[in-house]
Amino acid sequence: GNVNASAGDFTATINWGDGSITQDATVLTLGNGHFAVEGGDTCADNGSFPIGVTILDDGGSSAQANGTATILDPAPTNAAGTSFSGVEGTSTGTVEVATFSDADAAAPASEFTATITWGDGSTTANATVEALGNGNFAVEGAHVYDEHGSYTVGVTVAEGGSSASASGHATIADAPLTDAAGASISAAEGTSTGTVEVA
Repeated sequence: GNVNASAGDFTATINWGDGSITQDATVLTLGNGHFAVEGGDTCADNGSFPIGVTILDDGGSSAQANGTATILDPAPTNAAGTSFSGVEGTSTGTVEVATFSDADAAAPASEFTATITWGDGSTTANATVEALGNGNFAVEGAHVYDEHGSYTVGVTVAEGGSSASASGHATIADAPLTDAAGASISAAEGTSTGTVEVA
């Protein structure tokens, strides 16, 4: 209630819900007897944390306010697509389609989900993510392209609500002709062979 109060009349403490507490948080005057409490915290992990704010005025009155902080994992970084090749009608085998990094050098590959769009209308959800060490990862998959050509391959990597995307390139060759064999024919000189199979 006191519209003439100043920010200096109050002290505030913030309990961030992750084990850290900010004593003497900043109290700002918004005007007409309204105030804001500000502070900052660096959360070590993602999740949802209850925030509790205790406000004391210089006359001994107090108030409590509660809120929630939702902390997301930082998005994967340095996402880059790779190039690979294959032959139409046969599996590419397991190929690396993208690489990315994470700020947590010890993060396990199981923290990430990856989706590959192969460029021919096909998608692989829950593609394999492999840890390469020091916070670096690769996305891998195998695919069969029905037609030869050049395809743009898209990859999306997600972790705890954050994501990164990259695109690479697949060059798929025409399948070679196989089992070609010539046939023997015979005919009399000066006469038509008629229609015959020659290969």
